[in-house]
Amino acid sequence: MAAGSFEPWEFTVEKVAVNAVMAGAKPEHLPVILAIAASGVSSLDDSPHSLVRAVVVNGPVREEIGMNFEIGAMGPFSHANAAIGRAWSLMSRNLGNAGVVGQTYTGSQGNSLNYINIVIAENESQSPWVPLSVQKGFKAGESVVSIFSGLGIHAGQGARRAAERTNPSFVRQFSSILQTFTGHFGALIVCDPQVAKSLKAQGYDTKDKVSQWLYRNTQITVADYRASAFVDEF
Repeated sequence: MAAGSFEPWEFTVEKVAVNAVMAGAKPEHLPVILAIAASGVSSLDDSPHSLVRAVVVNGPVREEIGMNFEIGAMGPFSHANAAIGRAWSLMSRNLGNAGVVGQTYTGSQGNSLNYINIVIAENESQSPWVPLSVQKGFKAGESVVSIFSGLGIHAGQGARRAAERTNPSFVRQFSSILQTFTGHFGALIVCDPQVAKSLKAQGYDTKDKVSQWLYRNTQITVADYRASAFVDEF
């Protein structure tokens, strides 16, 4: 459905193809773009938080259309990744009645990620864990798109350890933000293959074990939550 209480998402294959062409997509990109359209999820959310969307692609279609899932996978270096993301934004505005500033889009600050969104493909061959699509109940070898919502990209390498050494209050503030927003969206964790392999070697041989560790170690007390700068400002 489109954002807010506006007209529902409505499209034909022809209309999706027109928007895909405007986004610079090639014919072989269309199956992925159609799958995203069929989800009914707009990439332009009507929220004052200036939300963004992400899509993760699994299965053989990744290599068939030349998606990048190695170095620079989250950057604008792949025609397929960028064109699919841009087509999603164009469809959301032209077919989903979204993204009209002040009417169907109310992001108070806006977000540059809305231009091409976050479109990534899982590096299945180098991952020590089962693909995301298999986690969700699909068969290995099936091409699948998974959609996520959130605020953007947040680097996590060494963040907690560095913050604890320099500014403990920052840990409380950052944790309160995580608790507030991941409670609404959940979290999509993107791991470098080398990090994933290292985690497996340490005993985290499934994604569930990593998730459980993160859950246990990002809890904060109610007192810390209320004392955080994030809560005080609002």
